Amino acid sequence: MIRFLNQPSVVQSTRRILLGLLFVFSFLQFYKPLEMEDGWWHLATARWIVSHRAVPHVDVFPLNGEPAARWTYTQALGGLILYEVNAVTGDEGLRLLRALFFAGLVLLYVLFAQKRIPWPMAVALSMFLVHGLAPRDLLRPLIFNFLFIQIFLIRISAYRRTGRWRELALLAPLAVVWNNIHLGSFIYGYATVGVAWLAALLETLLPRLREDGARHIARKQARELGLLCLAFAAILFLNPYGFQGALYPFRVFFQPDYIYFYKFYRIVEEMLPPAVLLTQPGGMPFIALFIFTAGILLARWKGNLFWVLLFGYAAGIFASGVQGAGFFAIVGVYAFTAGLQELSALWRNFPGSRLEQQLISFGGLMVVLLTVKIGCLLTQRVVYEGKIQAYEVPNPVAAVRFLSEHGIRGKVFNDERFGGYLLWNGYPALQPFVDGRQVYPERFFNGYNAVLNDPARYWPQFAQRFGFDIVLLGKDLPLTAKLLDYLRAQTDWQVVYSDGSCVVLLKRS
Repeated sequence: MIRFLNQPSVVQSTRRILLGLLFVFSFLQFYKPLEMEDGWWHLATARWIVSHRAVPHVDVFPLNGEPAARWTYTQALGGLILYEVNAVTGDEGLRLLRALFFAGLVLLYVLFAQKRIPWPMAVALSMFLVHGLAPRDLLRPLIFNFLFIQIFLIRISAYRRTGRWRELALLAPLAVVWNNIHLGSFIYGYATVGVAWLAALLETLLPRLREDGARHIARKQARELGLLCLAFAAILFLNPYGFQGALYPFRVFFQPDYIYFYKFYRIVEEMLPPAVLLTQPGGMPFIALFIFTAGILLARWKGNLFWVLLFGYAAGIFASGVQGAGFFAIVGVYAFTAGLQELSALWRNFPGSRLEQQLISFGGLMVVLLTVKIGCLLTQRVVYEGKIQAYEVPNPVAAVRFLSEHGIRGKVFNDERFGGYLLWNGYPALQPFVDGRQVYPERFFNGYNAVLNDPARYWPQFAQRFGFDIVLLGKDLPLTAKLLDYLRAQTDWQVVYSDGSCVVLLKRS
């Protein structure tokens, strides 16, 4: 039996089966209904770009009679990718794209890690990656960040190990593409290169931070990474908006009144504190990943300064909001892998290690088989209040179809989550008051939020100010239920449509 388990063909077959099952599990984990949030306004904007052969400089979806605000759409390339996929394959193609993309991300990590640590351990660590990416799998250009982050980490890791400049050569052209896909290039990509430069600079000043203590190598890497940082600064200008586009990320993060970015903290779901994840059972993997990675880096800090600094930065990003969960998970598993590399040498030299690897492989195989089964279940159903119920995403598809079929047009006071879909499948006949772009932040804070929190006080003045003809709200939130109760009690509004997700009210004329 032992001889059979140690045969190279058996080892390779087991590895391929396990990797295949990992891919299947990851695919099922991310193959789910399309959410009714920001993805749709990206599609609508990309459609406008294709038809006008230009990028928008002002809001191209204004309410009738309202001035159009300035708008810099820095995610044009990402939106166009999603739009072209949808144009060819429809909504189902977008679901498949997301599932295949995230399964590919997990497989990319395993292929990288198995060359550095025992591959059963790489597969086990990939589960942390799956869990960490799950809160950030919204179908928007932001998902492409996770591919670029991994490529940057792989290339910089290779450069620090070999010192060859060619390992960094790919990063500059990738940065040009990334800049025009999502702002994450600034938050994650530029920051990662900056942290690598800082680590090399510190190692130049304090050679004992390097395992080999070679000051001249650290000096060379600090010089080359510094040049790359300068190149990245120039790359900022390679965008459709030129100088204004280059300034955009700085204005967003350092000019508080530009788009009121920081006012959305604790309001928008993705900007809620990580406590909303960490205090639930699903938060345990994040806590475990932090403890394990911090522990291994503290034990193996010498020679891993880059990973220590980058992991600290990723933890800080995650601490600022849920939107940092994906970056934290990716950096965490890669940093953990780096810290384990020397320990893996002990693993390979331990007597009987190949047998132990086989046993762990088959144990891992059973775990993945069970996980695949659970993943299949959770893809179709969700655990809610202790019961497994059908998984339904609140969405306005049927409600918008009803309005279109009956020729109903006008200005819509809408659930903010539905604004993007109205732009994609209703505008200009149906003109949403708010959407995920937040081009008009004062509408969101002083209008939308105010009305939901105190409809009796604020609804009359905003209804008169904007002249709403239609109200379209979801049923699942207490605040929207509060407004619905108020409007049902008014004589000038009537319910004309209701389903499991939405309610539509029309103004009596």
